[in-house]
Amino acid sequence: MEPVTAFLRDGVLSHLETLEARALGLARQQEAQETQRRQQERVEALSAKIRDLRRQRDELRARAKARRTRRLPQPGAPGGSPDPTPPRELTEKALLEMRLERTQAVLQAFHWTGISGKQTKPGACLYIGTAFEGTLLDRYYVDLVGRDPPRIRRHSIPPFIPLEQLAARHLRADMRGFLLCLSQHLNAYASRKYQADRFQSRFAACLSGPMQRNSACNLLSFTYRLEQEGQSFHFAAKLAYADPTSSLPTDVTVTVQGTPSALREERRAAHAVQFRQEPLHRAFATLSGLGLGAAGGVSEGVPGLGPPDGLSSGLLPKTLGPGGPAGRRSGGETASGRAPFPGPKAEHATPARTKT
Repeated sequence: MEPVTAFLRDGVLSHLETLEARALGLARQQEAQETQRRQQERVEALSAKIRDLRRQRDELRARAKARRTRRLPQPGAPGGSPDPTPPRELTEKALLEMRLERTQAVLQAFHWTGISGKQTKPGACLYIGTAFEGTLLDRYYVDLVGRDPPRIRRHSIPPFIPLEQLAARHLRADMRGFLLCLSQHLNAYASRKYQADRFQSRFAACLSGPMQRNSACNLLSFTYRLEQEGQSFHFAAKLAYADPTSSLPTDVTVTVQGTPSALREERRAAHAVQFRQEPLHRAFATLSGLGLGAAGGVSEGVPGLGPPDGLSSGLLPKTLGPGGPAGRRSGGETASGRAPFPGPKAEHATPARTKT
């Protein structure tokens, strides 16, 4: 009887507070375990990728060694006519061919990842395509002039992308690193923008008001309402993307309106975890149980898979110049939402005249 008497003396409210504290502890523990699990999965995926790349490297080395062995003359080979080319020249030729194959492989890799380019008289024009979840998004260009060192003459990169810092860090000595870093920034921005647009268009009925977001789409805030288990819950969420190369938020804050209770706190914690784990529109589809429905149409053209001159029919404006319509739009985007591309003779375009 003593435990029952003590329970009645303490009251039901203290018991509810104990249950609420226990639920909070379990939610935090579950969130920490989920974060650790995601980190472990990422480490395993990267380790598998490293092993695969090492295997490919070993195979390429073996193929190159076998090719050099076949091309070098074998001393004392019967019936073979003497090769007038000295062995040293053959070795240098084989090395040059290996470098050419390696360069072509790198270009092909850039080609399939959405990075392509074409040579121009003053330098080169590089094109960077973006995509997310199989949907092709905007393309951007960087026009380079000069060779030692190259410098950026014009571009369609949004102003919040740290293009100058990336160029100062990589452009002079590491063109590949410059393109990869720039592509990561652009893909992350395009992915965040795509998620926000998709979320607004698909779940407008659940939003209590318009979504607030900045131009870089790295800070999103919105309020929404969900019906769960016969109850109506009103939430406010704030998603921050501190990593400019990530399409998932690094900091999520979710609050719920109404009298604090264990059920509301459980819902709030579950929503915060879901927003961290999945893209915004997919996370909300999971939480609301509405689903995503039919995916939107794939945009025209594949990044990096256009004609050899870097132009795609129907996608590029006929003219481009610093004083033209495309050059005056913020972020370097055309009216159709696509980044402008210079035509074959864009470097010779007449500059816009100014009245004196």
